[in-house]
Amino acid sequence: MEWLLLALLWPLMGAVVNIFEKVIRTNYLKDSLVISMMWGLSVFIILLLHPFINVVSLPFMSALAAIGVGALSLFAFIPYYYALSFEEISRVVPMWQVSSVFVVFGAALLLGETLTGPQYVALALIFTGTFLLALKRTNTFFRITPAVSFVMFGGFIYAIVHILLKFTIAANNPLAFTFWIYVGHLLAAVLLYMKRRVRRRVYLAFRRITLKGAVVVMLALTLGPVVTITLTLAMQGGTASVVNVIGNTKSFFVLLYSTLLSLWFPHVLKENIKPYVLYKKISAIALILAGVAILQFI
Repeated sequence: MEWLLLALLWPLMGAVVNIFEKVIRTNYLKDSLVISMMWGLSVFIILLLHPFINVVSLPFMSALAAIGVGALSLFAFIPYYYALSFEEISRVVPMWQVSSVFVVFGAALLLGETLTGPQYVALALIFTGTFLLALKRTNTFFRITPAVSFVMFGGFIYAIVHILLKFTIAANNPLAFTFWIYVGHLLAAVLLYMKRRVRRRVYLAFRRITLKGAVVVMLALTLGPVVTITLTLAMQGGTASVVNVIGNTKSFFVLLYSTLLSLWFPHVLKENIKPYVLYKKISAIALILAGVAILQFI
């Protein structure tokens, strides 16, 4: 049952990475494109494992597919980071599960799959939870946070990544597949960096970063691959549907971490932690998790 321990660990650690992302985007790197590009540097962290575990060897077509997945994921995260620039992390991360909806519709269109009754119920639960998270009280009425449009767009791109993974993931060497995904991310970042305007944006973003900010960035770049590798090992040893459902509990841990930080270290991260707001977030996350669970098991 080692895979189950890994499956339980990865949402715990993944939520920490999400908190790092929010802190970085809010306090240190105020450019969503630059933050998305920086994840390509994590490939060098994974390379440190190569003397102990072969993380490079992979059939050519599988490596090429992984590179494509990694390159595409860079563009999926840009709207995600933009949403983080003005919205609470405890809202954005759960709303990101809307990508599961796009995966279902994509499979129906591309693979000819027929939607079942339980799947429609699951989609309704996910949309209801997302709507509750997107709904915010104002002085006079309610409004929908504009973050939902960016999350929907990023989730759509990320759904394409998931569909590609269904066809391309190499179960015999998930660590190597993870490595080549990060290579694809790095290659996409390098191609973007070749543009003069992008180079200037990178320069301006990192010119202002403090030593504390650089440390936070390095911690995120190190922990990110660890989380990904933990997930791939859990997927290799266990049932994919169970691992995915356990992983989606990450939203609860993001809410927990952000609430504790808001209480104890508001200068690091500050969110609305009024009781009625927390209750609504917990209810919305529970609805989304229930919907994702139904999609995984039905």
